Amino acid sequence: MQFSYKAKNNKGEITEGALEAPSEKEATKMLGERSLFVLELTNSEKTSLKSLSFKKKVSLKDKIIFT
Repeated sequence: MQFSYKAKNNKGEITEGALEAPSEKEATKMLGERSLFVLELTNSEKTSLKSLSFKKKVSLKDKIIFT
């Protein structure tokens, strides 16, 4: 799975990026091994599904056929 993260390093600087990991727990572990303290961790695959937009309207004919 693809994760997006926001983390703080040892110097207190905030970094953002993406990471491939099998689970959220593994992603947190991998970032910890890089000496990063996780502030935010989100599943990018779920986020991308939310950003889908369906702007095309359903035609009256399709509504009639559906019902």
